[in-house]
Amino acid sequence: EKSFQDVTHPHDLDADLEQVHQLLSGNIQTYSMEKRYVKKDDSIVWINLTVSLVREPSGDPKYFISVVEDASERKRAEEAIREVREAERQRIAYDLHDGALQDLTYALAQAQLVQETLEDPELNDRLEQTIEALKRTGQELRAAVYDLSMGEQTERPLPELVKSLVELNCRMVPGRDVRLEVKEGFPSSPLGK
Repeated sequence: EKSFQDVTHPHDLDADLEQVHQLLSGNIQTYSMEKRYVKKDDSIVWINLTVSLVREPSGDPKYFISVVEDASERKRAEEAIREVREAERQRIAYDLHDGALQDLTYALAQAQLVQETLEDPELNDRLEQTIEALKRTGQELRAAVYDLSMGEQTERPLPELVKSLVELNCRMVPGRDVRLEVKEGFPSSPLGK
């Protein structure tokens, strides 16, 4: 007693209706999409949907042929893989930050201390080059840690990410007055890749 609109998840309905419109107008012959249905108990089931339209000899629409395949198990597996990848990304970021980056910072500090005591200009120049290389490597490692830490953050709205960044900086510099004001026109879409 229900139409496909009644059982389609509200977030997927517009895309589905657009495809139906394209079929009815003759712009496409068939379409496939992944979407969610809402079951009687209000739980969600992911499906792969393929739809074609059969027309009368006059060209008028006669009926739709729809093939619905349960994709829930595959979606659960994809989510599990995503969670494992995210955990691994976070572990690598942690290891880089608390291992390699800390060692590099220590080496840089030691090199700078040695440089202060050097009286040989040639060695001082070589040590300066080494210090600069250590600084560049530290910046690159910090950027890598940041990129790894971002992970799934790319799907969060940009104002949310900026707010998180401001909150982090407030914790890093206690006693400073850091404020955030997001005005109209600031992009609210996800950060993206």
